[in-house]
Amino acid sequence: MNGFLHIPKTLFLDHGLTLTEAAVIADLIGYQKKYEVVTASNEVLARNLPMSSRTVQRCLTSLEEKGAVKTDYAHSKRALKVSSRIEKAFSASVKKERDQARRKNAGVDWLDDYLSKKEET
Repeated sequence: MNGFLHIPKTLFLDHGLTLTEAAVIADLIGYQKKYEVVTASNEVLARNLPMSSRTVQRCLTSLEEKGAVKTDYAHSKRALKVSSRIEKAFSASVKKERDQARRKNAGVDWLDDYLSKKEET
């Protein structure tokens, strides 16, 4: 996958993930949204992030131990699934940041400025 990788702070602040684990989760969620089931190899994930395939494997093992990712080996292929708890936190954080950016870009931040000035007086 190309482009930017969005890593919400909530993944490592509220869910106890390392920054590297959060990057792997964000990449997996990107794949999951596009393909529903993530069957990408460690090498493919490593190329996207970029990190070694060994680092990806260590992250996936740790994420599975933390309950953030589930691995299924149906049909002789590995399928990765991000837990709904982590996916919901990721989506909520992205939505919140997008809404804040829209408000700011739409010039609606005047209300925040007005309220902060009113509190000063």
